[in-house]
Amino acid sequence: MKLFIVAISVICLISCAPKDEEAGTSSTTTERKTAFLELNLDAKILRFLESPNSTFAANIAAEMGQTGNRLWAPWLMDVLQLGFSSETILTSTRALQDITGIESSGNVADDAVLYGSWIRSEALEPRSDYKQWKLAFLGALDPSYPKYLQNINDLGVLAGIRWGGVRRGGIPELNYPEHVKAREAKFLTPDELVIGVIVNETPIAYPLRFINHHELVNDVVDDTPLTLGYCSLCRSGVVYLTELTEEILTFQTSGLLIDSNKIMVDNNTDSLWQHLRGESISGPMTGTKLDSLSSVSTTWSSWTRKHPDSLTIATPETTWFANQPERKPIAYDYTPNAAYKRYYAQKDLWFPTLTTPTTLLDLKEEVVGVSLPNSQLAIPINKLDDLPIVEHFGAHTLLVVPSQGGARVYKADRTRPLDQIAVEQTQEKWNEASVSIALRNTSGQKITFKRLNTRQMFWFAWYALHPETVIWDPTPESN
Repeated sequence: MKLFIVAISVICLISCAPKDEEAGTSSTTTERKTAFLELNLDAKILRFLESPNSTFAANIAAEMGQTGNRLWAPWLMDVLQLGFSSETILTSTRALQDITGIESSGNVADDAVLYGSWIRSEALEPRSDYKQWKLAFLGALDPSYPKYLQNINDLGVLAGIRWGGVRRGGIPELNYPEHVKAREAKFLTPDELVIGVIVNETPIAYPLRFINHHELVNDVVDDTPLTLGYCSLCRSGVVYLTELTEEILTFQTSGLLIDSNKIMVDNNTDSLWQHLRGESISGPMTGTKLDSLSSVSTTWSSWTRKHPDSLTIATPETTWFANQPERKPIAYDYTPNAAYKRYYAQKDLWFPTLTTPTTLLDLKEEVVGVSLPNSQLAIPINKLDDLPIVEHFGAHTLLVVPSQGGARVYKADRTRPLDQIAVEQTQEKWNEASVSIALRNTSGQKITFKRLNTRQMFWFAWYALHPETVIWDPTPESN
């Protein structure tokens, strides 16, 4: 997804506005403009929603800025993102600068991230009529969006939802791709990254060279329906189980984001789901949470060394759009690391999120996130070497096993002094579910670690989910 803050984004919104065809005179247009200027701000907003145009938008943005009221900031962000014209972009930027006290960067895309992140971090709750405003703006981009978002009553969440530059299905998902055995996948290279998961007893690896382009895989593995949801902006994949009591869900890209994280839409009920939480935030499924499977980011060679009989997926065919014959087919460059190369090379984000502390970690530093009762831990990948580490975290004893691209994390069934745990045995003993390790200076006693269902992602994304998180820092007593 890319950030489009240009006037072309709102062609539909502007072209759908009532025209002065019957009058056909400039005097009538002048009279309408004069009448608009005489309205108060609330009335101007209503008039704008009835007859959207760049002149009205610029005037409203300027007046919002003059009030100095922070609660207008979400409204101004919508004007800034949709663009309308250079005048509205300039006016809304000035208004946001006045309201927030933050100087503009001089770049529209950077300002959208700057001010949008400020709004998320301030947890602003817009006025109740903001919902009508937001739905009108998003409806100009995709007429289905108002229906999807209609029952979101948390206006802070609604304000945080941003358009990602594509409409529903704009990033084509993979549906039931062909599975091939590891020994047949000659097209994969030893060092390229995959997301590995065990489904029942069946190992399968999804290569990032494919997933980074499509971001969603609706699949069935060992008779188990699942969806691999991948957010390229967060660099995070989660494998969800999609068979509910009455139906099997399948998903598409919605084209919407929150905190620079993908929002999925299911094809069954048109409910929206925040990708990293696996929870529906709107529609008939609101509040429903999907169960997920433990997965790991690792290299193809590392995965197949442990799982030589693993499955993977075949190279996808050219993507055709049967329901959109006017849309050109897409033939992706599936070379490893080809997707999002520019984004990953940059320090900055393309979309707003919570303002993230960067004194210890960069925004796009990858972490393995561990959630335990009442506590969260972020383990930076770049602080790991090839050797397993055992360490106390609060009342828990954790075993971290690096995976050449990520890490598996296990939790002990009891606490023991670190120097008593023969962690060097882990290299040979671990499996995807658990590992038992001998205790030193005991008569054959062992300690058992069970695998935790962790999440790997960029630091900014983990922080947006868990702002109270602790950042792991190896201590001298770590093994």
